[in-house]
Amino acid sequence: MLSKNITKLNQTKKLTESELDESIQRILDRLIFIRNCEDRGLEEKKLWEARNETKVWKKLKEVFAYYDKNYDSKIFTYDPTDAKKVHLCDTLDVDDSVMREIIESLYRTKDKSISYDFSIIDADVLGTVYEQYLSHILKKTKKRATLTENHTHKKEQGVYYTPTYIVDYIVRNALGKLLEEKNVNVEKIKVLDPACGSGSFLIKAFDVLNEHYQQNDKDYSQTQLDFKTGTTFTRKVKILQDNIFGVDLDKQAVEIAQLNLLLKIAEKGHLLPLLERNMRCGNSLIDDEKLAGDRAFKWEEQFKEIMKDGGFDVVIGNPPYVRQEELSEIKPYLEANYETYQGTADLFVYFFEKELKILKENGYFGMIVSNKWLRAGYGKNLRKFLAKFWIEEFIDFGDLKVFADATIYPCIIIIKKIKKQNPEIRICKMETLEFGSLELYIRNNSFFINQSDLSEKEWNIQKREGNELLKKIRSSGLPIEEYVGVKIYRGILTGLNEAFIVVSPGASSGALR
Repeated sequence: MLSKNITKLNQTKKLTESELDESIQRILDRLIFIRNCEDRGLEEKKLWEARNETKVWKKLKEVFAYYDKNYDSKIFTYDPTDAKKVHLCDTLDVDDSVMREIIESLYRTKDKSISYDFSIIDADVLGTVYEQYLSHILKKTKKRATLTENHTHKKEQGVYYTPTYIVDYIVRNALGKLLEEKNVNVEKIKVLDPACGSGSFLIKAFDVLNEHYQQNDKDYSQTQLDFKTGTTFTRKVKILQDNIFGVDLDKQAVEIAQLNLLLKIAEKGHLLPLLERNMRCGNSLIDDEKLAGDRAFKWEEQFKEIMKDGGFDVVIGNPPYVRQEELSEIKPYLEANYETYQGTADLFVYFFEKELKILKENGYFGMIVSNKWLRAGYGKNLRKFLAKFWIEEFIDFGDLKVFADATIYPCIIIIKKIKKQNPEIRICKMETLEFGSLELYIRNNSFFINQSDLSEKEWNIQKREGNELLKKIRSSGLPIEEYVGVKIYRGILTGLNEAFIVVSPGASSGALR
């Protein structure tokens, strides 16, 4: 509705697709934030009042100005350094009837049978909505804009929203373990997700840190004064400003991540922090402007103080899944800058290396990725690289359907950045997704192996008896590729796939027969 209406009424402004997209998202971000504040009892229902006005859009901008004054966040302004400079969306014309219908849709369904309560809508819901949003691309012509469904767009970016129970496990077994260590200075912990998407891992990191303070800080609920600015702040604000950091290639994802985090800390009478210093838009893997343009990301410059201090204390996340066929343009750069480089490696391989290199010594790393690198030839350099550190846990989901829209064969890996003598790895091979607690299931169904048993050639993650049997088999003969003297890259091919793929009349896709 907004796309079509704004395009129709603002043709003289000659908006680009990007400007239109950003304006629409900013309006929706504001509306979601306001509804959240209303249902949490922080503010009166000013949106509903605006809906009843003759000039809805004009009244709505007054509501935006009120929130800007009382919460002082980038959501309601364009330039944090210039209060007079408004966002592009505030300069646009929008039909009052359109805004009235949109506002009503934020309170109840069209048939008025169901009302919405934003105070209990979890941030994960917004993340899931964002993932679905990526499946649509805004197509703009001179006179109209339409949304078209396009799952290829999301697939090209390698975006798959991580289930909540996975996020919770990774954060609690990376950040949580650091918090258990003696002499850790919680206020100085730096937690990073270098492919943060809509912020699910960072939201959970915030929750874990907040829980820690609630349990261990007697002054947790006290409000403090910032002598530099004269504003007050709470412990929650400090967590966001001092502990939580994220980067993503997608500007819209960064915007949603900031919104999600701000929703966690909004309190009446307290101004919101600006998160631009913590949440950055950029290409976490590439610092060459010739390749990445204005998305080129230099860690030593963007997070200068943190990198000067040795790096981040905790790095967590779910990196994008992008097949090597899509990486042709950047492969020369990857080969020159990454020791894990292999021509057929998926993009996530390089996230392993980058994340561990910007992780501080003794820091914790937690990630969910495809398990194909364990045995694939392209994973040899990665396996060699990971052997430098202590792999504390490895949880293999095999072919279980963890991600609803993708067959990825994922695994969780928890690493501590230390070189430990004779380290053991806790292993769990998941056999079901039907469990009450992932933590409890893993503890009851895990076993340990010596990390030294894992070779660069391949990692066979199985019980010690299985490894002993494999050693025995290998010692009694030659692998087939050594026997025939030819490198084997793949199994048997049909030679003519077309002969085995039959498209039924009227079918939208091929059916294998």
